Amino acid sequence: MQEFEHFRHPYDKPPQPEDCSYLIQWFYESGMCLSGGMGGAVSLTWLEIQSFDSASAYGMTAWEKRTVKTLSERYCSGLTKHANPKAPPPYDPEDGEFRTHQREQQELRRLRAERRKNLKLD
Repeated sequence: MQEFEHFRHPYDKPPQPEDCSYLIQWFYESGMCLSGGMGGAVSLTWLEIQSFDSASAYGMTAWEKRTVKTLSERYCSGLTKHANPKAPPPYDPEDGEFRTHQREQQELRRLRAERRKNLKLD
């Protein structure tokens, strides 16, 4: 019970992972994000999530609303971060995080070398 003490309500506990597929469905139904200025994506606001809950009559708990909000924020962040077609994929299905980390390190080395080269030219 100690692991859930940071939740505000004793019944507002996260479900087990295998029971969370409905949250992904709600995230899709909510629209996932809003259109921002200049064509960018903006995460759902609390008002949008509350309106979605009222209109759908799902009776979302506070934890479920926070989860949909977090999913929306991370989705929009991913859209922005990976808008460049040359950006590396978020993970490598063959070796997951290790290869992604290696690619990130290679990219950092490349950027540092490019920066040093540009500083010498100036």
